[in-house]
Amino acid sequence: MSYTWSTGAAAVLEHVGNDWAGVWSLLFAATKATFRLSLLVPLDLGAELAYAAMDSGEARDEVGWAHPDVPLAALAVDLGPASQSLDVSATRAVIVSLLDGALHRLTPLGAAGRAPSDRQLARRVGSKVLAARDVLMDLRP
Repeated sequence: MSYTWSTGAAAVLEHVGNDWAGVWSLLFAATKATFRLSLLVPLDLGAELAYAAMDSGEARDEVGWAHPDVPLAALAVDLGPASQSLDVSATRAVIVSLLDGALHRLTPLGAAGRAPSDRQLARRVGSKVLAARDVLMDLRP
């Protein structure tokens, strides 16, 4: 399972642009994967992961609300079902790589010289992505 997710995540990271559509695509994949992982771990960990999925989903939605054309044109990738015999650490690393990719793309989108609305959006989205990433990094299976 983690090999399949790793391959899918690597393809998404490679093929999406360094723009809002790229951020949206990475957050779409990360949100789906985090939610799927939340369903396969013990309840206490699952609840934390469900909240992390909500954070990344809200971040993705913020991009879509600010740029309504993005969800229509962006790459929406679902990494697929999770296996019952998953390696939580490897799976978590795959999701973190997607979130890191989104953060990497947010940095220039929120840089000086950009429209104030884009800078504010990058800060709001980045904050939610970091919150989701923190949950995944602190996860102790």
